[in-house]
Amino acid sequence: MIGEFTEQEFLSETFEGMAEYAGCMALKQISPSKYASRLENFIENLQTFNDRFFDIRRVLYYTGAVYCVALSDAGIGFSHSVGGTDRSLFDITSENASAEKPGIEIDNHIVSDSIRQYLGNKKQIIENYLSSHNDEVLIDSYIYGYDPMNMIKMENEILCNHFVMFMKKDEDEPVFVQGPVLVRLKEGSTNEVISYIK
Repeated sequence: MIGEFTEQEFLSETFEGMAEYAGCMALKQISPSKYASRLENFIENLQTFNDRFFDIRRVLYYTGAVYCVALSDAGIGFSHSVGGTDRSLFDITSENASAEKPGIEIDNHIVSDSIRQYLGNKKQIIENYLSSHNDEVLIDSYIYGYDPMNMIKMENEILCNHFVMFMKKDEDEPVFVQGPVLVRLKEGSTNEVISYIK
């Protein structure tokens, strides 16, 4: 239903999941018990539905690593060279597979309640930040970099916990701002910045 966005998630799962899988395989060589504990933690996180599932980037570490472990345990070979293809690991490994639709029933009330809780928590975090930070700096620029694992986006605002980098429109050197910092975007834009609040 959401086309290219789903493909982007599959590609993120490929890169992040395979990196996490490689780390797990290294851990397995060093400490099989710590590896087993880590994998069990990943699976528990995926079995328990909560607002974590709306943080797609973070969940893809778990799903990608578990998918790679499942492929390996099933004897299904897989490889994906960095920069060698724009196909996702799921696309590559499932093209000759067939599976029945799982008989999983999802309680829509749990999902809708979790969405409300997730959005409410994000809104509260941003409101708490704004209640104690009010030094707004106008900056006509683009977002040049930030830590995607430590940020919260709500409508046209992004709270960057660690840092954000801006590129002013007529300059060549990025501006680094230590976090936490709240970035205000132009309406409808994903990277055009109006201001930031420190």
